[in-house]
Amino acid sequence: MARARRRARMAVIDEDIWPQPAVGKKLPPDRSKRIGFSDFVLSGREPFLKVVQKIYDEINAEYGTNEKVPTN
Repeated sequence: MARARRRARMAVIDEDIWPQPAVGKKLPPDRSKRIGFSDFVLSGREPFLKVVQKIYDEINAEYGTNEKVPTN
């Protein structure tokens, strides 16, 4: 292909892909309609001691340590 016949495609900017700016000011959320957390979530983490104990035992045996599973 001759150098004179080479053409580069130009990208066309599609203005429709960008949202229009907001007309009004953003309002803060109504905190009275907020859904709170359940008692289970507020109580903290749920330790699965049977699972975690096996992992701690394997690591302690491999590295010669005596780390205890945190319970709180």
